[in-house]
Amino acid sequence: MFRSGKIYVFGVFFLLAALLFTCCEDDFSWFRSNEKLLTGTLWERESCIDNTTNTEIATTYLVYEFRDDGTYILTPADSTSPWYGTWEFVDDEEYIRIGSNTYRIQTLTKKVLALRYGDLDFFYVPIEDQ
Repeated sequence: MFRSGKIYVFGVFFLLAALLFTCCEDDFSWFRSNEKLLTGTLWERESCIDNTTNTEIATTYLVYEFRDDGTYILTPADSTSPWYGTWEFVDDEEYIRIGSNTYRIQTLTKKVLALRYGDLDFFYVPIEDQ
């Protein structure tokens, strides 16, 4: 009798865990690696904030495509001339080096990429229709 009770509890626990991880995938973006989060989408620059004046800076349309081979494609508004370069995580993935510039990673989830470069914060959102 006691043995079947353990099996029942284990079965219920397993079922709940499976439901939790399959039904709520978006809520568990922390469970995915930073590389998969970064390379799994196209990132459109949404805004840039100058923290010294606490103001938003007007920026041009840019889209980053980070590839899992350590390269990226940066497409500006005039998509006729994209830029190519390399990227890598540094210092235990607290920073990302894009080309020759190193940014502090403020946030990296499925919904937002926030990078700090000096006193500037850059915010990117995924492009949904790829």
